Amino acid sequence: KEINKPARTVINRIKAIEKKKIIAGYMANINTEKIGYKYYKLNITFSKNINYNQLVEFARETPNTVYVDEAISNYDLELNLEVESKQKLNKIIDELKIMTGGIKSIEIKKVEKYFKLGFLS
Repeated sequence: KEINKPARTVINRIKAIEKKKIIAGYMANINTEKIGYKYYKLNITFSKNINYNQLVEFARETPNTVYVDEAISNYDLELNLEVESKQKLNKIIDELKIMTGGIKSIEIKKVEKYFKLGFLS
């Protein structure tokens, strides 16, 4: 309506740019608090050298993982989780401690406000 074109024209143009892989996919931005989950960002430094690939695999297998930030920082792992409770969060942290031999420091941030994510290619 805003561009003054019929809906069928817009649909066809979207399909064309999807076919050209200009649009690679779509993503929902869900407010998880509405369904009983809380969003946490964990910035973790481990007590000893760790196998980064093992950590990424752990994150991949943990259903509560939203994503892992791969950043140049002082942390060994930056993990983003959505969990039902503090107990679930603590259970995941305990699993990380056991798997890696201990945590030197952990910064836990509860994300209170959601912003739309944008990705650069």
